[in-house]
Amino acid sequence: MSRLFLVHDLSPSQPWIHSILLENRRFFAEKGLEVGPFNPWTCEILPSHGPLWLPQPDDKPIDPVIKSMILGTAAIMRSGKDVLLFAHNPMLAAHQSFLHLLQGETDIDCSSVSVLFIIGKPMLALEQRYREYGRMQDREGFKYVDAYANMAKLLEHAKNAYGNVECLANIQDTAQVIPQQGLAAGLFTFLGRNGQAPGKIRNCHPLNFDSNAGRRLCGLAEVRKNSWPHMDEGEYVKTLLRLDSTWGCDIASPAAMRAKLHYGFTTEISSLENDLGLQRNALAAPQWLLEASDSSDPECLDVKKIADFATNLPENLRASLLKRYKNDAQLLTKDQKSLYAALKETAGIDHVGEPETPVELTVLTMTYNHGEYIKDCLESVLAQRTNFPIRHIVLDHCSTDGTAEIVRSFAEKHSSIRPVLLSRRQPEENVRGLFERCRTRYAALCDGDDFFTDRLKLQKQVDFLEKNQNCSICFHPVLLVFENGATPFLFPPADLLPQHKSPFYYLTDLTTGNFIQTNSAVYRWRFTNGLPHWFRADVCPGDWYWHMLHAEKGRIGFLPETMAIYRRHEKALYAHTFLDTDRHWRTHGMTELNAFNIYNEHFKNRYFRNFSSLANGIFASFLNMAIEEKDDSLLEQATMAFPQFAREFFRFIKTAQDA
Repeated sequence: MSRLFLVHDLSPSQPWIHSILLENRRFFAEKGLEVGPFNPWTCEILPSHGPLWLPQPDDKPIDPVIKSMILGTAAIMRSGKDVLLFAHNPMLAAHQSFLHLLQGETDIDCSSVSVLFIIGKPMLALEQRYREYGRMQDREGFKYVDAYANMAKLLEHAKNAYGNVECLANIQDTAQVIPQQGLAAGLFTFLGRNGQAPGKIRNCHPLNFDSNAGRRLCGLAEVRKNSWPHMDEGEYVKTLLRLDSTWGCDIASPAAMRAKLHYGFTTEISSLENDLGLQRNALAAPQWLLEASDSSDPECLDVKKIADFATNLPENLRASLLKRYKNDAQLLTKDQKSLYAALKETAGIDHVGEPETPVELTVLTMTYNHGEYIKDCLESVLAQRTNFPIRHIVLDHCSTDGTAEIVRSFAEKHSSIRPVLLSRRQPEENVRGLFERCRTRYAALCDGDDFFTDRLKLQKQVDFLEKNQNCSICFHPVLLVFENGATPFLFPPADLLPQHKSPFYYLTDLTTGNFIQTNSAVYRWRFTNGLPHWFRADVCPGDWYWHMLHAEKGRIGFLPETMAIYRRHEKALYAHTFLDTDRHWRTHGMTELNAFNIYNEHFKNRYFRNFSSLANGIFASFLNMAIEEKDDSLLEQATMAFPQFAREFFRFIKTAQDA
């Protein structure tokens, strides 16, 4: 019978324990234990299954990503394998919510669940929470005080729910992460598998450092998560840990919170010690932390410590970091700017590299798991013949199929290619991180699974925009190719183009439907000073939004030449748009209604009729599902979420019935 193993580390060892579990994934799999599905958008240095322990509102449907994670867990168990999930949430309500999710969405019997809690000193757990997440509102801070003080209630809940609960104690006296082989041995025994535990800290996690400077410097190695060019992270951590030991300990948690935890919950903490079979005061607050005053959190890092770090960095790391900072100079934080200056001073240089010829146009490529296609994209841009310099920024959103390695190898041979290889997936950073880096007069789009077919494409489009200064976009037809063997066709078809192949179109035309394929567009780039605060990077489909934002600034020019190929394959987000409309709306309907709503808000209802007309098609599909499948959940969700569009749709239905 398959088992579900839940590991909760509520002690200072949490980052180390989680890294052990991640590093042993392959070894565990060989022994019949699968690490459960992760939320791909979890913004953590070390992925965990924490989202499964987020309380789910009773009056709203379960988040699709959360549902996918828990159903994926159940599917693995049905295949006959054990599953491991791990997190570090101390809130009782979160654990109650997980139990409700488990019982309501899966057939997993609670008797097949084994739970391990690693318990540390509550005061150190609170200190770590502040070190990792920074300042909190007092109300939230006191919630964590209560949670860490009442871990005995959490253990009682787990025993009542699952029965099979084990505990390990971590009674270290420092909030810094320390490898503890005894904990690792207990963890492997609990899982019923042997594993390997590193003797040293490997990953660049802020909780590995005692000083405020160490915690902040550990996050400066990447500019907006860009890990290119490659840098030895282990050597970076080693250098920083060595200096951190000389910089001393900086307290992050407020003295008021520490006092409340120590003096207000002595009975609860004593009860926890009894439950764990520990000596009296084994979980008491370390005296050094209890007596510490509030520590200041300066806006900028100490200049001397920055210089100290720059001087001690090995030369190869300094060179890589200098290149990273030079590539993304416009995106550096205050601390990174200070470190950049210190690195240049240490190296004895005024600038990095030779002066570059100003770039006229940037090709912007987003890619994720396009290993089969990215080479065609890169080569088609390199093949462009222009009388102006081109830069190709390629942002890989943490692919798992070798896409990043292909991009890196091309960049080593071609200086025009500027990779942005994100070290982890993060919501919106594929769009925002790419667009923020474009500051040229013109920009072209080409996703990683598409490519250009005309070597003069970019030259022709820039010439057109130079000649027609009142235009802000130039586009052309593309050949739409289906990998499933369906007949290719040109997009946009003539009947989708207003006025049938006019040389110029307008924003009003574009609000009736998106007739500009992504890799056909060249913009007179309106964001040369960076993205404005109102820009929405979360819109899907995003390309239509970007087209309209540029169409606000001028006319849309059309060149009637087919100069690119747009691929449709099963991995594509919109794989079924033209092949199975109902299937497409079932998956993406709510997302597109949200996009129409965002478009409408941006244009302040000026084009509401056009957007509501498009929304009617999705509502009609949802209504059809409600009638034929006796399932009105999507129609109900859409009506509640987008009442303005819903009113217009039902008014349209009533008018049609009356007629």
